[in-house]
Amino acid sequence: MKKRKISPELNEQILKILRSSGTEAHGKIGDRIYSVSKKGRQFSRKRIKPSQKVTGSRKAARKSLEPFNDTWKALPQEKKELWEKAVGLRVLRKNPEIRTMALIRIPSPRISGYNYFMEVNLLARSVGQTRIITEPPILTSDRGSAWLPMPLPPAPVIKNVVFEGGKITVFWTGIDKAPASHFVRIQIKSRGKLLHNQLAAKAPAEAGQVTIPELKGVKGEAVEGAKLSETAILIQAEVVDRDNGLASNPSRTFELQIPEIPLGEMQTVPVP
Repeated sequence: MKKRKISPELNEQILKILRSSGTEAHGKIGDRIYSVSKKGRQFSRKRIKPSQKVTGSRKAARKSLEPFNDTWKALPQEKKELWEKAVGLRVLRKNPEIRTMALIRIPSPRISGYNYFMEVNLLARSVGQTRIITEPPILTSDRGSAWLPMPLPPAPVIKNVVFEGGKITVFWTGIDKAPASHFVRIQIKSRGKLLHNQLAAKAPAEAGQVTIPELKGVKGEAVEGAKLSETAILIQAEVVDRDNGLASNPSRTFELQIPEIPLGEMQTVPVP
């Protein structure tokens, strides 16, 4: 069925009626989408057909977000407002000065309470958290009269990297007496088109090392062993607290240049 086109004149009349009556409209009317801004002003925009194809992996990714969206919708209004307050107290992460490039994306400081809720829950889930976090990561003062931000976990330092038997093992330091809820996430990509940017491994922070089980190519295929010969691998690490979804500042980006070597030969590259 063909959607009815809303003329500019009719659109202005609809908006005028909604604004004067104090009624909020959300959703589709003809070929336009109506919503309300954060400042409470009714607006509309033209509905645009998505240019991206909805693939199976994209559908699966959207499906995985449904529990978080459903939980947010079910939160009482005062809890949502608390998440909005938490955004203002959010300790901003920064990418340190790096030699090459940042692999770990740092979310914008200008986000909504909903976005912050999704941010901490997705980070927590990436290191094994199974429950949905509904309490924002903020604390009260001793007298309970003021809100305080939770501190970020300490940042890891990549000490060295070993390539042996076709596998990459990453060693880190800078994390003393880490609680059981702290996990290190290893992000990897290659210079060139061999490996896409990917979460390659995670391990308890106190372990001090992790061997990357498998690397994925740009088409999702496994890449290991001799296929990695003569490849520059970029590696970055961060610590995530599984209990509250807070993440540390990322480590400096570490570059491992793998020469043409036989499978099984070891190469250790210390941090300069």
